[in-house]
Amino acid sequence: MLSTPYFSPNRAPGETFVGYPKTFISLGGAETFVEEARELAEKMEGKGVDVTVDVQVGVTRERSSSWLISSLFTSL
Repeated sequence: MLSTPYFSPNRAPGETFVGYPKTFISLGGAETFVEEARELAEKMEGKGVDVTVDVQVGVTRERSSSWLISSLFTSL
């Protein structure tokens, strides 16, 4: 089960990401999976995907999500 890409996209074969659209990954720096998100971004970039990773230093997932939503609405 732990080796399936349904558990984590990092476990998906690299070719899975060929042709993926531009991707934005936003997370808080106080989250458990910061390194895993960075590894995923590198894997995707290696297959030609334009990836932006935004890490909010010292922020948890709840704050990161609310920051993203508020920043999206203020940029409209």
